[in-house]
Amino acid sequence: MATEHDIDLSPSSPLGVPFWSLLSSASETTRRDRIRAGRPGSQCPKGFLAADSEFTKAPICTASRAFQKRKLEQIWSSAGTSTEKLEAENAVMDKACICHDLAGGATSAMGIDESATTSVCCGPNTAYFQQVTNLDGIVAHIYGRKSLPLREGRPHMMLKELSLNIDFLRRDITRYKEDLSDRLAKTISECKENLERGIDHYRELAGSIVEQNREAFVKKLESIQKEFSEMMASSQLRLEV
Repeated sequence: MATEHDIDLSPSSPLGVPFWSLLSSASETTRRDRIRAGRPGSQCPKGFLAADSEFTKAPICTASRAFQKRKLEQIWSSAGTSTEKLEAENAVMDKACICHDLAGGATSAMGIDESATTSVCCGPNTAYFQQVTNLDGIVAHIYGRKSLPLREGRPHMMLKELSLNIDFLRRDITRYKEDLSDRLAKTISECKENLERGIDHYRELAGSIVEQNREAFVKKLESIQKEFSEMMASSQLRLEV
């Protein structure tokens, strides 16, 4: 069963759209195995996301072996520090085949494509369930017909969402800190203000939470607010735009 360390907001989509991914899925395991074998990238069996023409006349997918081989060669031959090159390499090899793998949960199980290495696009709450279940079971849990056992210490939904948004902002700050355009600075500033308003709103809502859970909610909220303030202070970003 998955824990918080097994689920990540993954950059693996060739479309550049982050989605929650199970890091122990067959798709992710296969992607890492290819990298270790010195052959990163998918064979691109479907080709539905072949949209990049940086190296070829006919578009190819950024998760494909054809693209990643060329892109990595370009990175290795370019100027830059070893750290910068390593980060660029990882960004290339993070991309995984989703045309083939996202459908694998159905196509493999139904015998349509038994070679599919299934990619599991799950939500972050998956980390808190303690029981293996099927689709019918999770749907019954969502609609209240059944209660699946949850791990002790599961965070409050709103506080978890707040933490995830702060983590997402942290990634953007780290990634773009050295090359912050006015437009991006404005976006980060707006995000910061929205998070601050959200924290204030949650503090107001604390009064309506069941009394036995209220103190823990407020304490965790204060901890998140402190972490957020320290993150913004240490980033030293100039956001007045």
